[in-house]
Amino acid sequence: MNFIYIAATLLAVFILISCVRRGDCIQMSKHGFGWGLLYLLYAFFAGMTLLQVLDGVRVEFMEVVGLLAVACNLWLTKNLWREDVPASVKK
Repeated sequence: MNFIYIAATLLAVFILISCVRRGDCIQMSKHGFGWGLLYLLYAFFAGMTLLQVLDGVRVEFMEVVGLLAVACNLWLTKNLWREDVPASVKK
């Protein structure tokens, strides 16, 4: 297996888990709807890339860079979600 496929798989699984955990805590209010939509789009992108890997379709380098950018965003904002859900989207 190629490094691109391994990286895409690991990043996609991390993004999917992070988006599900964060999306579960969001109340669909004024701000919550936008954040929920963002996490849904992140999860869709990661899920489609993971399906490409599992189907054996060639994964482009820029898709892995996109996954890396999303994963970095989720990783760098984890402290906002560590203690409690941010007040603007709390259930």
